[in-house]
Amino acid sequence: MNGTFVSFGNLKKPFYTLAALIINNADLLPKPIIVQAGASFHLFDLPIKDLVLFDRLSQEKYDEYLKSSKVFLAHAGVGSISKALEFGKFPAIVPRSYSNNEHIDDHQLELVKEFRKMNIFFLVLSSKSLEKYIKNGTFTQAKDAFFFTNESLSRHCQNYILTLIGK
Repeated sequence: MNGTFVSFGNLKKPFYTLAALIINNADLLPKPIIVQAGASFHLFDLPIKDLVLFDRLSQEKYDEYLKSSKVFLAHAGVGSISKALEFGKFPAIVPRSYSNNEHIDDHQLELVKEFRKMNIFFLVLSSKSLEKYIKNGTFTQAKDAFFFTNESLSRHCQNYILTLIGK
């Protein structure tokens, strides 16, 4: 494939921010653009050249698209981030926003701001930052990068949450 793979996750709320980033910046993204849109499927009501849209994907197809993609753009779920790291990707991560009715709170934004310090992903909050990510061209992790497993990344999340609640 060697294009762009986009994962909206499986939350049953539309992800307006990520959909707008794809629609408004499709010309920047390597083609083809494979999108697992879930509850945001309906936001792609106009055809976009070289964009293939899926509601859901099996784990096997998800892994296949992720492994073969040049660019991985995803919501800020721990599973998406850890899967990207497992395959040596340096993903562009877009957190869901409470103010846009994309999630029940802003925990994704809070977590990515904390984990951004680890330099394991590129935080995308606007078209400008997406353009910077694409122009920078760093889509894979360095060979000597510290890789997280699902378990260790989850443990880091739990530790961060415990510090927030003062335990």
